[in-house]
Amino acid sequence: MQSRRPSVSSDEELEETRNVWIPKPGSGAVEGSPSRPEDPFEERNAGLPRRNRAGNGHLIVEENRIQQGSRFRDLTDISSLAIQGGDGTSAVCKSFEEADLPELVLENLRRNKFRTPTAIQRACLYLIQKKIKYDIVAQAETGSGKTAAYLLPIISHIISMKRGLPGMPPFTPLAMVIVPTRELAVQIASEARKFTKETGVHVALSYGQMDMSETIRELRRGCDILVGTPGRLLSHISSHNHGPQAIKTNFLGWTVVDEADDFLRVGQKTDFENLMGEVTKHTRRLFVFSATFTLEVVDWFKSYMKSVPFEIFGREGNDTIEYIWRQVMDERKRYQLVNDLREAYKLHSEVGLLPKVIVFVNTKQRASFVSFFLAQSGFKATSLLGDMCQSNREVHLKHFSTNHRNILVSTNVAARGLNVSDIKYVVNYDFPAQFTDVFTHRVGRTGRAGNRGVAISYFDNNVDNTNARDIIELMDRMGQQAPDYVYRFANLPVPGDANDEVILPLWAMSSRASEASTTTENEPPTVDVDRYFAETAAREHLEGLKLTVTHAEDDCYVQQYHSETEDDSDY
Repeated sequence: MQSRRPSVSSDEELEETRNVWIPKPGSGAVEGSPSRPEDPFEERNAGLPRRNRAGNGHLIVEENRIQQGSRFRDLTDISSLAIQGGDGTSAVCKSFEEADLPELVLENLRRNKFRTPTAIQRACLYLIQKKIKYDIVAQAETGSGKTAAYLLPIISHIISMKRGLPGMPPFTPLAMVIVPTRELAVQIASEARKFTKETGVHVALSYGQMDMSETIRELRRGCDILVGTPGRLLSHISSHNHGPQAIKTNFLGWTVVDEADDFLRVGQKTDFENLMGEVTKHTRRLFVFSATFTLEVVDWFKSYMKSVPFEIFGREGNDTIEYIWRQVMDERKRYQLVNDLREAYKLHSEVGLLPKVIVFVNTKQRASFVSFFLAQSGFKATSLLGDMCQSNREVHLKHFSTNHRNILVSTNVAARGLNVSDIKYVVNYDFPAQFTDVFTHRVGRTGRAGNRGVAISYFDNNVDNTNARDIIELMDRMGQQAPDYVYRFANLPVPGDANDEVILPLWAMSSRASEASTTTENEPPTVDVDRYFAETAAREHLEGLKLTVTHAEDDCYVQQYHSETEDDSDY
C-alpha cells in the first residue's frame, strides 16, 4: 500500500496538553513517523480493499484474515490439552490430511492458507470424525481456531451424508451453529462458506435485525449449515411457527453452541433455554465450545446431551499476551488512556502504521464519552454498541478492520468472537463489573494465532477492590500473577515469585450419563440422518483399533495401537 507525507501546517504542530502528547485532529500524524498509510476511504471509489460477501450484503475484508504469528507453533502443541470422558480415547490427528477430510475441503484449506491444525483442531477433527456417538464439551484459549475445529469435521460428515443423493429440501438444516452476537454469526458463516466452496454444502445465516425476506431467500437456497443467534433461530423453529420462515429440525444431526457460557448469564437465558428445548428434541449430537467454562455451565449443558461427552480442556490464558496493570482513579482514566496510546504510537512509529486498539468499557454511555473524547483529542476512534442498528454496527466495524479508524471503543459486544487482524492492544478502561471471565474474552482479541499482543487494565481502588479475589483467581487460571496491590485489597499475602505454572481447569467427568432420548421421526426425503449416524458408529466399532498419539520431546510422536472395546449402546 502506498504512503504519503501527511499534510501538517505550522499551526498543526504537536502540542503539549495535560502533559501528554496527542496528534492534531485530522492530521493522521504519528510521532516520529515521516509518513502514514494511504486512507482507502478518503476517496469514495479509490483504494477500496477486496471484499467477500458473507451473505445478505455483509462485507468481509479478505485482507483482514489473521496471519500466523511467531508463536503459532505453541498452539499446535497437543500437550496443552487434556481429553477425558467419552469412551476414554485421547487420540488426535497430526494433520488435516490424516483427518480424512474430503479433497475439496483440503483444497479450500490450502486456498485459505490453513496448513497446520492447532491442538484443539487436532483433537476435534479426530473425535468428531471418528467418534460420532459422542457429544463434546471443549474449552481452549482465544484465537486457537475453535471455529474450524467444529466446522471442518461437520462439513466432512455432511458431504458423506449427501453423496450420491439429491440436495436437501429448503428450510431443512443438518447442522446448526448458535452464537451470542450478530458479528460472530456473520464471521462464522463467512468461514463456513470458505470451507464449503464447490462442495455442494449450503450455508445460511440468520440473526436479529437481519431482514426476514433476505433470511427466507437464504433458507430457500439451502441451509445444510445454519448459523444464527438464539432469538431469530427460535422464531424459525418454534412449534407454533408455520409461516414461510419455519424450518424443520427433525433431520438435525449436529448442534454447536459457540461462546456457550455467555448464554447462561442473568437476563440472557430465557430465549436460549427455549431454543435448546426445541433443538435437542431432534439433534443427534451437541457440541459446546468456549474459552471459559465453570463447572455449573458444563453440568447445565451435559443435561441436554445424549451421551457421556468427551471433555477437552486447554489453557484459559494466552501466553502471547503481555499483561500490564495501572492503578488509576476514574477521573484520571481518560488522561491515562491518552498516555498509553501515545506510548503505543511511539513504539509503532518506525513502520508508520497506527496500531489497532480496542478500548473496553462497561456501559454504552461510557463508550460514547470515551470515543468522543478520543476523537476530540485527535485520535481516529469509533465505537461499537449493542443498541446500534445493524448497518451502523457493520460500518463502524468495517472502518476499524480496515484501519480507517484504528481505535474501537466498545462494550462487551466486541469481547467474544471478534476476529480482526493486527489488534495490538486491548485496554480494559473499566474492569468487567460482574463477570470476571469476560476479562479472558476481552484480552483474547489480541495475541491471536501466535501473534503477540498487549492487554492494559485500569484498576480503580474505589470500584475494583471488591473484585480483588476474583481477579487473583482469574489471573492464576491464566498462568499469570495479579499485581501486589490486588493481593493487599484481597487481604492475601503477596506471593514471593510469579507462578509460571499454567493451571488447567480439569473437572471430573460427571458420574451420571445422560440417557439417550428417542424421538419418532418421519423418513427424510433425501437423506436418512439416523441411519448415517448408526452406520458410521458401526464402522467405528468394527475397526476395533484406535491410534493414541502422545506428545514426546522434540516434536516426536509415539504411536501405540491396541484393541478397543466399545459399549453397544445406541448413540
